[in-house]
Formats: sequence, structure tokens, C-alpha cells
Amino acid sequence: GWKKRCVYILVGTSTILATINLSLALWIVRVLDLTSDGPGTLALSARGIRARGNGELWDILQTQKIHRNGKREGLRFESARDIKLQSADGRSRYYNTLALGSGVLESRGSHFLVRNSVDGVLFRSDPSEVLVAADNLRISTKAGFQLDGSLHAEVVRGSPTKAFRVESPMKRISIHGEEEVAMLARTGDGLVKSLQDIKLHGRKGKIEVDSHRLEFKNLEVADASFPADDVRVYQVCACDNGKIFLTPAARLCRAVEQLCRDSTATGHGVKVQRN
Repeated sequence: GWKKRCVYILVGTSTILATINLSLALWIVRVLDLTSDGPGTLALSARGIRARGNGELWDILQTQKIHRNGKREGLRFESARDIKLQSADGRSRYYNTLALGSGVLESRGSHFLVRNSVDGVLFRSDPSEVLVAADNLRISTKAGFQLDGSLHAEVVRGSPTKAFRVESPMKRISIHGEEEVAMLARTGDGLVKSLQDIKLHGRKGKIEVDSHRLEFKNLEVADASFPADDVRVYQVCACDNGKIFLTPAARLCRAVEQLCRDSTATGHGVKVQRN
């Protein structure tokens, strides 16, 4: 009768609906890639979240550690605009920021530190100083290196193919050394040039010029026609060891043995050594 037909229709309709629901559930599982570990490429565990393949983030990601297990490829971050990494303190205040923008790498923090593979400091920068701890610091700009403050270095060396110049257009140049200051030109000339005076002053020791030839050019020539009785004139004399001294102009270049003796005694003199 009609009751059986109603039961058959109800059972058939329920079967069709169950089949449709099961098909939709399987389709959703396939599309979303749902597994027992988590949705899609994400795997949820007690250790954290594990992503397989590429992951897309639509908002802020807060985490303690990001690690890649694969050794063939590195960890890559891509963004349509900027990438910003921030670290916060216990009060959720950001104190360090690393931002990658359009052609700009910006870092904000109390100091900036670069280490090598053995945890040694290569570069450090803070508001008080900038430290470069590499064995060699090479500056290869066409305009040179302009410094407003002071430079502390053990060796300052120029390019082997170009001239090395130290200039101060408006003010003076001061070179100080705790023990000694050495200026070497191994394959070329060395030139010290100034608009006004050049002073060499040794407070306790001597000033030593070691060369097989010493020239003084463009010296002023005195006019012998003018009397110079009130002016003291001296001549320069040299010992066999290269030590020079002054004697009155009217006398011969003679000196006592003590004056020409090699010694390291203090005095204000200039010594020239012959090769």
C-alpha cells in the first residue's frame, strides 16, 4: 500500500542525502588536504606547528623559532611588500626591528653586531662607537674615505696600483703613535706638502733621515752686499757617521770626538745616515 511506498521513498531519499553528504565531506577533505595531524600542509603536535611545502600568512606571525629540516634548500621569505622582523620584551614592547623594504635594509636596536662562523665579532655599531674587527678593512670608493673624527688603526695602507693620499683641505693633519710612527713607500715616492709650515719635532729623541742622498731645494740666497754683523750665521757640518752639527760660519768644520760619537743621548738634532 501507500505506507510501503512512503517508507521506500524515505529510505531512498536518506540514502541519496547520505551519499551526497559523504561525497561533499570527501571533497572538502581532498581540497583542504585534511589529515589526522592538522589541516592542509600544517601538522599540529606538542612541539609546535610543522608546515610542508609553501605556507601563506595573511596576518602577523608570533613565534619563538622557525626551523627548516631540509638541507637542500634554505628558508625563504617572500612578501608582496615589506618584510619586518620584530622582537619584544616581557611587556610586549618592540626593542629590535629588522625591516626589508623596497631596496632598503633597515635595522633598529641599541647596537648592531656581526659575527663570524667561530662567534668572533667582525662589526659592532652603537651610539658611542663603530668597531671593525676584521684583519683588513678595504675602502674602494672613487671619492675616497672622508672622516670627520679620528682614525685609530695599526696600519693604513693604500692600493698597490694607485697613489695613497691623506688630505685635509681646511684644517691640519695630526699623526700620533704611542711608540713610533712609520710612513713607508716601498715602490714609489713619498710626498709631504703643505701651504704653510711643516714641522718635525722630537721631544726627547732624535729625528733620523736614512738616505744616500739629501737635497734642499729653493733655499733663499742671502745678499752678501748687506752687512750682517748683528745676525748670527752658522754653517752645517757632518761627521763620518752622518751626524750633522752647526759651527760659526767663519770657522772650519771641526768637532770634538764627543760630538760625533754615536749615542742615543737626548738632544735636538738631525741625523743623516749614509748607505
